[in-house]
Amino acid sequence: MINGRLDGVAGLAWLALWLGAPFFVVFWPALVAASLVLRIFPGGPTFRRLGSLVAAILFGWAWMARLEPAHRPLVERVSLAADTALDVVLVVLGAAFVYVTCARRYPTRWHGPLATVAVGGLLSAGLLALAHWQVPRRDRDAAIERLQAFLAPPVDPAPDATPGRVLVVGVDGMDWNAVDVLVRAGDLPAIARLLRAGRAYQLDPGAMRLSPELWSAIYTGWPAGRSGIETFWSWNFAGLSSRIVALPKFGTHEVFFLGRLLSRLEPVAPWRHRLVSTADLASPPIWTIASAQGRRVGVFDPVPYALREEVVDGFLAWNEEGDVAVRHGDAAGDRVITPIGGDFDSVEGLLVREGNRVRLAASLFAEGRPDLGIYYTKLVDLVAHHDSWLRPSQRGLTPDGRSDPPDRDTLSRTGLLAAYRRVDAGLAAVLDAFGTPAHVVLVSDHGFNLNGYEHNHGPFGVLVVSPSPEPGYGGVAPVLGVAPTVLALLGLPPDETMAPPLDAPDGPRVPAYRLSVTPRFLPAVHQPDSGLLERLRAIGYVGPR
Repeated sequence: MINGRLDGVAGLAWLALWLGAPFFVVFWPALVAASLVLRIFPGGPTFRRLGSLVAAILFGWAWMARLEPAHRPLVERVSLAADTALDVVLVVLGAAFVYVTCARRYPTRWHGPLATVAVGGLLSAGLLALAHWQVPRRDRDAAIERLQAFLAPPVDPAPDATPGRVLVVGVDGMDWNAVDVLVRAGDLPAIARLLRAGRAYQLDPGAMRLSPELWSAIYTGWPAGRSGIETFWSWNFAGLSSRIVALPKFGTHEVFFLGRLLSRLEPVAPWRHRLVSTADLASPPIWTIASAQGRRVGVFDPVPYALREEVVDGFLAWNEEGDVAVRHGDAAGDRVITPIGGDFDSVEGLLVREGNRVRLAASLFAEGRPDLGIYYTKLVDLVAHHDSWLRPSQRGLTPDGRSDPPDRDTLSRTGLLAAYRRVDAGLAAVLDAFGTPAHVVLVSDHGFNLNGYEHNHGPFGVLVVSPSPEPGYGGVAPVLGVAPTVLALLGLPPDETMAPPLDAPDGPRVPAYRLSVTPRFLPAVHQPDSGLLERLRAIGYVGPR
């Protein structure tokens, strides 16, 4: 009778865990401790079954975190990746095998844990192979080949660019597959002009997956783990003098979805999390370096996380509660807040916001005439995530979401056609205001798959340096090569810690800029952007309250 009841409890507990019931999450640490105690020390069948239940739950929970591809895991919304049903079935079966192995009687108390570890290891090897098999291709070789055939090398030589003037346009989530389709359809004339005169690369994000760590690497030349930023927040634990940059991960998500657990326990626990900002960067970004070296800079909302106000030679603009704040020059200047309008709840509202942001940025670039200009937009990424609830069949994709790139009709249905067009028009407006001749660096942190994998498997991003003495395709470039490239095009030497520059000569190096360049941050005068948190929750970058 007791064993039967425990089996029923095991099933209910597993269901509660899979659904992310807050009641179960509260007792998760206690169950972890119980599993260690109950399996090592002798006890009756009740203890053995309880320890087996905990072992099975931990196995299943760990592998759901590993196999679930989307920003929002199954505990928060049903992921509609084509392979998710198979994942769930295999993980549940694997957890059942672990439970049965662990619950059996053994000659000694050590045989059970050893058998459980052996079975769990074999099952883990199989699930790891499944994870590698399911992940879509990261490269965009086919799209690049089609674009190369369409964009024949220009007959006239590329126009000269004045050394020392560079405009960096960052487009979060821009994908070569979509660029290929839309350039060949004539929807992106500004990007097509850059491609004809420039050198294109597939940008390899390496092991990085999320926008904060990628844009930090793009602007500093330092990878995640060294740049000081990996996710949208960091953790402060009581008794520790330094913050925890990121929690341990297993695949895309933290082990056991640990971040969501800690967030739920935070009201009664001795830890806190906070949004990261550019003040957390371990090395100065390119705009701080350029300003310190006597270049005039114009920086418009360059990162997807909070931008800490700092003194630069030029202007700095950042998102503040959905509007844009601008500060010119020295610390004594007042910041001016410009309403942006639109909303984050619809594609139409996002398009309105982007149009208003472009007009403001263009006026600032035209007025300031900086040597280094940076304009960043999250429109494409926001629209792609905004549409992430659609089933693959509604998007016009193949059942597995991996075989074919999206066509123009699919991009139109998902709102991405309008988003890419708005970005292209914005690029033309910002480039016109910035003025020529100048080098343009068009860069995206990652690509985007229109399925449950989104960008968490690290699809290659877009990088175009235009004009270039060697137009065409330059191959795969590391994400850490962007910062030294921009500095070299500005006429500034990369430092000794940076990768070789792309499309620019690699001259003498200087000691690490982090040793000689210190951002002059201003005291924080406003609270963290609550609107930013709501937007991040809406698209699944962060968990619920």
